[in-house]
Amino acid sequence: MKLLINILRLLALTPILTEAQQSTSNYFGFQTEAIRANIMSPVSVNFTREPGGSHYQTIGQMFGPHNEVGLKTGDPDLQEPDIIWLLNGDEWTQVYYNNGWRAVGHGDRDMSESAPFFNRGFFLQSRRDFDWFLIFAGYVNRDAMDYYIEPGLNLLNRGHPLSITLSKSGLASSPGLTWGDELTGDMVWLYKDGGVWNGEWEHYYVAEDTGRWQKVGGGNEDFSHMTIPSTFGIYVRGKGGEIILNPPGILRRSKTATVKKWTSPI
Repeated sequence: MKLLINILRLLALTPILTEAQQSTSNYFGFQTEAIRANIMSPVSVNFTREPGGSHYQTIGQMFGPHNEVGLKTGDPDLQEPDIIWLLNGDEWTQVYYNNGWRAVGHGDRDMSESAPFFNRGFFLQSRRDFDWFLIFAGYVNRDAMDYYIEPGLNLLNRGHPLSITLSKSGLASSPGLTWGDELTGDMVWLYKDGGVWNGEWEHYYVAEDTGRWQKVGGGNEDFSHMTIPSTFGIYVRGKGGEIILNPPGILRRSKTATVKKWTSPI
């Protein structure tokens, strides 16, 4: 399994690296998401379905109209199926597959058109007894990601298949991110120890007195080198607002990142 994942990661990087000096912008790649046994794992599709497209994808588009991806199916009352948790405002929708895409509390209503909000991630609760991987493919976004965050937890899609450090991300200079301390600053949630999701988050903030990225419980150490995973969170304690995430340097069209803003069809 590790060999397969390493091969897929190389495939994801190959079109980016080989075309970096070419004029075409229609890069195509692959992405793997680690799904841990019997817990909730954060998931985002960092690719778009078409060149220059948005990161808005429905459940049916991501997992197939008939669950072609192969999520575990069954009766949620018996705790059988995998559950996709979609956050809309302050409410969670629990989507699963059982002779069609359904949702807890929605009866037989077809939920295949339900989706994470624009540029957002979601949670996948696995009911399997072993770790496994989701594989997504699509076109690579080369522009900056634009979000509007609100008080409370915002689960965000990084939007690029390559990681970027906090220092280069542009998050600290975004107007919607409130600087502060462990009690007052907005908290950026990253996977513990970096890398693949291991079931735990660590929380980072921009210190108001120094402008440096620091970690809760990390004293005055500078953590600007920490990388942003495919799905990350921002817990807003301030008023929120616009957040801009820069693309990794190898993907950037120019020295000045372009921001694309999308209008939701819903």
